[in-house]
Amino acid sequence: MKKLITVAISVLFILAFTGLSLAAEQKAAPAPDREAKPLVKTKYATGNVVSVDKAANTITIKDKDGEIVFTVTKKTHVIIDAKRRSVDLLVPGEKVSVRYVTKGDKNIAKRINLMPVMGQ
Repeated sequence: MKKLITVAISVLFILAFTGLSLAAEQKAAPAPDREAKPLVKTKYATGNVVSVDKAANTITIKDKDGEIVFTVTKKTHVIIDAKRRSVDLLVPGEKVSVRYVTKGDKNIAKRINLMPVMGQ
């Protein structure tokens, strides 16, 4: 009787570890139909606001290389005085830094920070 119990426990023990190793192999295998997304490089620009077009949802800034037009989306964070604000509050001449990505021929603004004026 002791041998039968010992054999039964051994078989159950082996089956338990076999099941765990099979589950681990299934988790480790990548899905073959899943494609890797292309990396989108984040870029930065700093310059003065030239114009804000509410109708076209764009902001144009002038940096050292020339003017750059950015598309503003609902996901764009506009930070003024350390708070999230509307892009409408930016006025021409103010200095801003923009974090953006390029998709096709558009520069999509992810974050626009109003730069503080020194001496204030």
